Amino acid sequence: MPKPILVLDFDGVITNLDVDWNLVYNKVSDLTGYQIRGLIPFWEKYFGTELFRLCNKIIEDYELKAISRCRPFEDVKPAFEFFEGTIYVASMQSQKALEE
Repeated sequence: MPKPILVLDFDGVITNLDVDWNLVYNKVSDLTGYQIRGLIPFWEKYFGTELFRLCNKIIEDYELKAISRCRPFEDVKPAFEFFEGTIYVASMQSQKALEE
């Protein structure tokens, strides 16, 4: 029998990053010259471009600041210890932010 798998979202399930996304959207909007209301459409359109890299750096900086202040929710460690399977973390945050 295969081992069970548990997939948890990082921001909102494991911890709360408490990023001011409206501020981040405004900073990215200032750089792009048009209103950003969501990051996924922006990423889909500009992935791999210099504009993507510059905007992603802004987003990552805010995520890194938030990660330095956050802690896992109290039930996360016991859940990880109790679960007898493979655990994966899903996230829209950058790899660098998650590694912090």
